[in-house]
Amino acid sequence: MKVRDVISKSAEYLSRVSDDPRLEAELIVSHSLGKDRLWLYMNMDQEIGECELGRIRELLKRRRKDEPLHFLLGYKEFMTLKFRVERGVFIPRFETEELVERVVMISREKGYKTFLDLGTGVGTIAISIAKFVVGSIVHGVDTSEKALKLAEENALVNEVKNVVFHRGDMIEFLKERLDDFEVVVSNPPYLSESEWTNLDDGIKFYEPMEAFVAGKDGMKFYRMIVENIVDRKGKKVFLEISPPRKENIVKLMEKFKLNYRILDDLSGRSRILFFET
Repeated sequence: MKVRDVISKSAEYLSRVSDDPRLEAELIVSHSLGKDRLWLYMNMDQEIGECELGRIRELLKRRRKDEPLHFLLGYKEFMTLKFRVERGVFIPRFETEELVERVVMISREKGYKTFLDLGTGVGTIAISIAKFVVGSIVHGVDTSEKALKLAEENALVNEVKNVVFHRGDMIEFLKERLDDFEVVVSNPPYLSESEWTNLDDGIKFYEPMEAFVAGKDGMKFYRMIVENIVDRKGKKVFLEISPPRKENIVKLMEKFKLNYRILDDLSGRSRILFFET
């Protein structure tokens, strides 16, 4: 069967589970063949052997069962870098790139060099900042052994040496080590328990609940982060937020009389909280 036919049939097969079945089909086919998508476009009439077809069929079946595409591919692109991911860890989202871009831009302007990433996961935020802020030292903390193992691998793959990962509770680490850092950054869990129940099965069955849920109202980690930073002067804090949390975030900022800004993402939704102490 030719490349073009395999892609076409694969896209049709994925139409029930994907918002962009053609793109996913191309990614699965190129991954199975060990080629990039440009190769596919230049070799549409190339015949695909039975061995490769078998690999493609297996991945398509897994995707049809709602397994996230990036677990099938084994990586997620973020800030032009590639990050290894596997079942049981949080997959980085595109929206978080905007948080990192803001941190990088402002840090370059202001000369910030020391960063703490709370809930670092597979290291996407920490490694990206370390990569794009020259002379920086970035520390990331997480409770997940699996995620931190991947974070170490991702630092090596992306040739980043100025990042250090720690296993432990992020709030306890914040209490103990905050004085070592100018900037705190995090994409913390921010869904309510009810919002979690309404997520797609592809998220609930394959990614860890603890990476998403922050108590009944989704505010647990925002409160804990703010309460443990507010009395330490001179700290800059960048947090990703969920648009539905904006009203409660504003109340939290005003309660502690903090100097803050809420920034919109490219789609005009409230996405980034910045405050300083």
